[in-house]
Amino acid sequence: MARPNSPELPSPGAAPAGGAGRRSTAVLLFHSLRPEQWTKNLIVFAGLIFGLMNELDWDTTGRIASLLGSIKIAHSGTQNHRFDMNEFKQRFSAAYGREL
Repeated sequence: MARPNSPELPSPGAAPAGGAGRRSTAVLLFHSLRPEQWTKNLIVFAGLIFGLMNELDWDTTGRIASLLGSIKIAHSGTQNHRFDMNEFKQRFSAAYGREL
């Protein structure tokens, strides 16, 4: 089961839990960016970076990023899945009907 998103954020200027002072807008903005999700998002960017570094066309680069995102979504929790390049190429061929 997936972890819930960031806890309910108080309105700007509201006192944080415990009643000690007020939270700044910068702190609230940072929390709204959901930093606990950043590791997951890096997986998708890894596909874009791989495609750009290997001078692949945008269509293929987008498909790589999409496939990496779908692999991440299929596994709950943090990085508890592994695959090698051959397995990724097989998944790519099965998903898009062409070789990588």
